[in-house]
Amino acid sequence: MTLFKNKYRIESNRLQGYDYTKDGAYFITICVRYHQHRFGTIKNGKLIPTPEGEIAQQCWLEMFEHFENAKMDEFIIMPNHMHGIIFIDDPEQIAAKHRRSQQQAREHEECFLLPPHGGITGDSNAMLTKHCIGKMVRWYKAKCTFKIRNELEKPFEWLGNYYDHIVRNQQDFERIQHYIISNPTKWEADKFYTT
Repeated sequence: MTLFKNKYRIESNRLQGYDYTKDGAYFITICVRYHQHRFGTIKNGKLIPTPEGEIAQQCWLEMFEHFENAKMDEFIIMPNHMHGIIFIDDPEQIAAKHRRSQQQAREHEECFLLPPHGGITGDSNAMLTKHCIGKMVRWYKAKCTFKIRNELEKPFEWLGNYYDHIVRNQQDFERIQHYIISNPTKWEADKFYTT
């Protein structure tokens, strides 16, 4: 942790200077706060989901309907975390389509739109678009939290951050796919395993 304006802040897990709107594959891990077993139990190498685990799976699937530039690959819900691979698919083309639709809306005065710049510096801010891994993870966590708290009437919290790995090549991709698929069979050796 470092000091900023005499306050401690948690360092980001993100790769400094990397554009998380770039097309490619991203391996994401999101953990339940305190690594509590909220999503189910592992029996015979398979997750037996709780209602919270069913919501976590449902929200992951819904995320790919909400974010048109994201494609789903392997994912797994585990007792206290989830792993998934997200593909960002040609965000420049999708961004160009949005710019065209925004221009048409301005011309027809149909709605008020945010400018394409933001933040303290006024530079282009990926978080103002739907093309950023961070925004997708935030949407997923918020949707799960809302549904668990409101539909199940149970308290629920995620760990404050998430882990990501930028998939570098085919060999890396296949290794991560295998890790996700085999995760339930190796649960007791998993670094997130708690009793």
